[in-house]
Amino acid sequence: MRKFSTAPFSEKIKLSAPWVTYFNKVKALFGDDPEINVEYAEDNNGPIINIEVANEKKANAIRTLVPEEVPIGNIIIKIFVYSTENNLEGSTVDLIRTAFEGNPALSRIVTIGAGVIFTNPVSYVAFKNKVVQFWNDDLSDINGNYSTLYQNLAEEIIGQRNGIMYCTDPEEE
Repeated sequence: MRKFSTAPFSEKIKLSAPWVTYFNKVKALFGDDPEINVEYAEDNNGPIINIEVANEKKANAIRTLVPEEVPIGNIIIKIFVYSTENNLEGSTVDLIRTAFEGNPALSRIVTIGAGVIFTNPVSYVAFKNKVVQFWNDDLSDINGNYSTLYQNLAEEIIGQRNGIMYCTDPEEE
């Protein structure tokens, strides 16, 4: 009879709250950028995600793209992006370009003008072909990890925007 290892399950299982999972997604999307620091905190009002950005223009772009509050059940996650200005002007694709400038997760942004297929210009935000992984309470993974792509994180955190398509570049050869 064959014996199977139960090592990963012999340790005490620690579950991540959904707001911690959301924080991990935000950190995975922006955290590799050397100009950005993403931190988690909690106070009496609930969970807080602080995004500290060294570049004011980039901070304003992120503030415009990322929601200030994210409801998960009866819990509200508050998101603060630190900068001194309140708004940044420009199209959505300009904001995304600014928000991800210098972020190694982004591969490229390509805009295709209006034509036969699309009646308006469409911008493809292409991310690196890399699996993003962090520990979570994913019981479907033997290591408890959550695995996804940057494009999925952008869709969830920034959201669908008119004329913006998130995608993943092919593997580099």
